[in-house]
Formats: sequence, C-alpha cells, structure tokens
Amino acid sequence: MSPKSIIFQTSSFPIASETFIVSNIIASIEKGYDVVIMTKTKNKIGDSSQAELLCKYKLLEKTVVLKQPTKKYKRLLFGFFCMLHPIILFYFIKHCWQNGTWKFNLLYKLHHYLPYRKADVFHVHFAVAADELPVLKQMGFLKSKLLVTFHGYDAFFRDNFEQELLKNRYSLLFQFADRITVNTPFLLNKVLALGCLLSKLAIVPVGVNLEFFSPKNYPKQIISGQELQLVSVGRVVDLKGHEYGIRAVKLLVHSGYSVFYTIIGEGVLLEKLKLLVKNLQLESYVAFFGKGSQEEIREVYENSHIFLMTSIMDATGREEAQGIVTAEAQSMGLPIVGFESGGVPFTISERTGILVAQKDIVSLANNIEKLIKNNKKYVQMSNDARIWVTENFDISNMINSYYSGII
Repeated sequence: MSPKSIIFQTSSFPIASETFIVSNIIASIEKGYDVVIMTKTKNKIGDSSQAELLCKYKLLEKTVVLKQPTKKYKRLLFGFFCMLHPIILFYFIKHCWQNGTWKFNLLYKLHHYLPYRKADVFHVHFAVAADELPVLKQMGFLKSKLLVTFHGYDAFFRDNFEQELLKNRYSLLFQFADRITVNTPFLLNKVLALGCLLSKLAIVPVGVNLEFFSPKNYPKQIISGQELQLVSVGRVVDLKGHEYGIRAVKLLVHSGYSVFYTIIGEGVLLEKLKLLVKNLQLESYVAFFGKGSQEEIREVYENSHIFLMTSIMDATGREEAQGIVTAEAQSMGLPIVGFESGGVPFTISERTGILVAQKDIVSLANNIEKLIKNNKKYVQMSNDARIWVTENFDISNMINSYYSGII
C-alpha cells in the first residue's frame, strides 16, 4: 500500500520566521507521509533558521515552483501544448464555459497541478496562499481534500471595509475547504467573523518537537547572586514589543539586580532599539543576537531563566495569534513573563507563566523580581512548564489533529 500524500502549499519557502511550517512538514515525513512542497517563491537555504533540517530531509528537493513563460509567444505555445492533454482541455473548457470567460493562464495552473490532483490532502499554510485551489476544487479538477491553516495575519482586518474584502476573498475557500484550522480561540473568532462556518473549524495549536526542545538541566533554578538571564525571540517589529522588555530591564537594573537580556531576531526596528539601549545606558545588559538558527536558539533557552513574551497590539490593531516561541521556551523549562495579548494567554497556564497588561513595564519588572526572590516558586514553574507543553503542544498530537478524519 502506497503512503498517503500531502501537498504543502505556501507563498514562500523557506522563511526564517516560519519554523512551524518546516516542523509540520518534517513531522509528517516522520509519520510516513509522502510530501511535496508547493510555493510561488523558492528561497535559498540561508534564508531559513533550520538549514540543518532542510538538508537532512532534503526539503528543497521536494519543493515545486509554479513557472510560466515570460515571453508572449512562449506563453501561447505552452498554452497550446497544455491543451493537448485531454484532462487539462476538458476542465479548461468546462471552467471557461461555466464562467463565460477565457483565462489562458488557467492552462498553466492546470498543467502545474495535474500530477498532484489526486493527492490525499492539500495543506495550505496561511489562507492567502490558497490562490486557485478553491477554484480547482469547485470545477472538480482537484480531487484532494483541502485543509487550510490560518496563522494570524491572514485573518487580520482593521475595519469593516477590510473585513468585507477578506470575506469576499475567502468566500470560495470557506465553501470548498474540507477543514480549516486555527491555533487559538482568539484566532477562531477572527475567522468566524470572516464568514467561515463553525462546523468546518478546528483549533489545532502549533506544536513543538519535544525531543529537539529538551532541556539538559531540568527543572531550572535561580541561584542567589547569579546573573538572571532573560530572553525574547521574534522579529524586531512593533508587534513583538521588544522595546518594553528593554525598559523593564532598565527598571530591574535600577533596583540593583544583575540581569542580562538577549533578543533573538531581525527586523526594521533593530537600529531604533539599539539606540534605545544606548540612551538607557544598557549596553552591558542587553544583547541583540540576530536571526539565530534553531540550534542556537535552543542553546540560548538552555542558558536562560525566564522568557519575556512582550508582544503587543501594534499600530494597525494586529495582535499575536499564538506565538510558537512560548511553547518552545516552556518546553525548555522556561517560565513565561509577558503581556496579555491576542492568543498568548492560551499558550501558558497559571502554573507556567504570568501575564500583565500590555506595555505595563512596572508590572512586568515586578513579576520578574518576584521570581528572583522566590526560587521555590520558580523551580515549580520551570517543572510545570515542560509538563504543560508535553500535554498541550506536542507536535505529534498536532499532526494527528490536522489530518484525522481527512486522510
């Protein structure tokens, strides 16, 4: 019996900040599924923070890109070549006849998807990457089950106008997708507001590889007089709120605590944050690590005490949908101290983390201070953090939840 096949579709692959997609693909491979990755833009291996995994599982070799001739005469010739295939010709005429319009580029897409039209599942990461798949399902060309996973920005709208635009964009997708998943109840409500039926929706938290994110020293503890190691991981953009972590560190230093804060990530606000660190005279207390590979991030987690989850509502009104980094950090035995934002509260328990109002740096610093002073509580939180992730964010459970009943 041949293995079940999953076609992963995303707009661009690989991307450093989308480690969860690579993890999903690898976990599927390890479960015995036959995997193909489809994307519009195939990036270099250096664009990923998981180069070792990409090489080990030969993921770039499994990646297929939709290519169309750029010159007009070549497009015409290739189009006529596509029509020589009876299945392509049949569905092309059927679609054009039913819609009263002749779209020549549909031929290229039918040709592109032809070898995969009977795969068991098409799994789209980020709804905006679904593109023509609902149309291919509607016309009967695509025989596969269609699974779509929203991650956050693809369900974000600022006002009623943008909400209506997304409703129109996703109406066919919601109709022909077999299952739609979101990572938290917070995101579920966003997708419901766009017109998706609750009966098609499932909450599947993004999971982590518990074997990879496994601490050597566990549970952790804070030794009296030891420099407290804080860490945040995320793109250096407004949404991630790194500025408030830095300002909280300033309060701790001012109170006489020995603290060091490592920020892992790259982004447009990097120079602005470096200037802030300089102006606050925190050069000896804050370090910008850069992008960081998964191995390097794991090593920083291993040597840290507390994870600062400083995500906030940004200027556009967008908030964190889940935040996989909290699961990674807790898997490494790190308690979470952060802001109550978006889906973040669903990623921790009262035994594993403390959340305060967004941008409240005084409360953020005070709760870090409480853990410094109470090693017994800290050790218990560290122990519970690993247990919490094992029970709620195991990537094997995520894979089962994605595909159970449709594959």
